[in-house]
Amino acid sequence: MVTFGFLAVTYGVALYYVFPLALLSWDASLLLSIFFLILVGMIGGLSILVFNFQSICEIGLTYLLLFWERTSMRNLLKKNLLAHKQRNKLTAMIYTLALACVMCLVIFLRLEIV
Repeated sequence: MVTFGFLAVTYGVALYYVFPLALLSWDASLLLSIFFLILVGMIGGLSILVFNFQSICEIGLTYLLLFWERTSMRNLLKKNLLAHKQRNKLTAMIYTLALACVMCLVIFLRLEIV
């Protein structure tokens, strides 16, 4: 909790003090750095949000994609997902963050080219 509090205070100071200072002093590099930190914060926050809804999405996708299977097979798959829940969460988090970083790099590359 202390670490989150420190990060939240730092984020607040950056938004309410440093951001207007960068606007008033016309410091584009500081302004773009703040925008980048906001983007990284949004990616991290959305990753944590998706992390919390992962089990609901797994069960929903099981019903949606395997509607033709027997109930016993769906129950077996749900038990398998439950048994490997921790490993699935870690893999999903790594995949989400890697995909977010790749998307961020592609966007920065396109902005740099234009």
